[in-house]
Amino acid sequence: MDDLAVIDDPTVAGVSLDPVRARLLAELVEPGSATTLAAKLSLPRQKLNYHLRALEKHGLVELVEERRKGNCTERVLQASASAYVISPGVLAGVQPDPAVSPDGLSARWLLALAARTLREVGELLVGARKARRKLATFAVDGEIRFASAADRAAFAEELSASVRGLVAKYHDETAPARAQPPAVGRRPPEAVPAYFLWRTAMTDEHKIEIEIPLDATPDEVWDAITTREGMTAWFFPMEVAPDENGVSPGGQMTNWEPGHGYTVVAGENTFEYLIEARDGGSAVLRFSQTGFTADDWEAEYEATARGWGLYFHTLALYLSAFKNEPATYVVAEGPESSKTAEAWQQLLSVLGASAVGDKVEITVPGLDPIIGEVDYLGPSHLGIHADRALLRFHDRSLLGIPVAIGHHYYGDQDADRLHKGWTSWLAAQYQ
Repeated sequence: MDDLAVIDDPTVAGVSLDPVRARLLAELVEPGSATTLAAKLSLPRQKLNYHLRALEKHGLVELVEERRKGNCTERVLQASASAYVISPGVLAGVQPDPAVSPDGLSARWLLALAARTLREVGELLVGARKARRKLATFAVDGEIRFASAADRAAFAEELSASVRGLVAKYHDETAPARAQPPAVGRRPPEAVPAYFLWRTAMTDEHKIEIEIPLDATPDEVWDAITTREGMTAWFFPMEVAPDENGVSPGGQMTNWEPGHGYTVVAGENTFEYLIEARDGGSAVLRFSQTGFTADDWEAEYEATARGWGLYFHTLALYLSAFKNEPATYVVAEGPESSKTAEAWQQLLSVLGASAVGDKVEITVPGLDPIIGEVDYLGPSHLGIHADRALLRFHDRSLLGIPVAIGHHYYGDQDADRLHKGWTSWLAAQYQ
């Protein structure tokens, strides 16, 4: 009997998932017969024989011995393995594909990778057993609890850098592209797939934390995050200051310290901004958002965290390149056909944006030709630094809504002309 068997046949998977048969497999870790099992499970022997024949037919139980008892023969059976795993390959066309929307921060992509790992290791294990060879594998299991999202991000970055370094050090281009199950009479290959799975436990999974150094004084940062003019330059036009009752357009203000920070509660979400002065007339802004209490909070959390990453990057660029200049916010939304991940990839292709630093040229109806450089490229956001603008493109497919733009133009601008031009441009990309 094997310690573990991988079920990669849909019919066998269906047989194993029958509740009675699953119970029989658990009982048959130790050899047993229909007679002994009938007494233990309080089920008719004839019914058990029916299920045992189905399990034996599909290789899930094996004959150990036959015992002669008078005119009858008692067949003693045992499960073919002490534990079973059903390969995601059983689902064929609906199994998750890691090649679709790869994203190191996505729980969905993590599950797709785990499913592929299970499928591939299962295939290798089956092949190795048929060839009567051992399969070379290596796994690490650990648990880590982070005190903050900042620590989690730092850990992820260091781990990624370490893995990349090890891959670069030991990867051999001359080795087989993928390890195959060793054939009989042939030495097992040295190239084996490497899988890194790390289990993490968060002390506060529903909290976003960001810390960003800014080339501005605390007072300049305060103006940028509290005044309508400042917010327009990097976020979108909004008033922040509370009235005499502590009520602001964004919610209930629970802390308001000019030049130092504020806290506002909006529904189930709490937003905190803290400003810390640094030497040389600069500052650090610490931001946190807590909430995300809905049953399907993961998608909202992921989309929100990605958005804040772009917004605070934009804040830093505004304060270093366009500080104190008047800003015009231009927003437009793509058609319904642009609300898919594929539509976002199409937009990136049209713009020719594949990496930070790429030069980009855009022709927008009614506007002067735009020449810029990619300054931000995330899983769901693209930033382009133009001469008098910070252009921001948003993939909102995680939320099931169309692609959008939220551009910041600086200096004297014609808002209507900009809005019409970009609205026409977006519509033209998805005709």
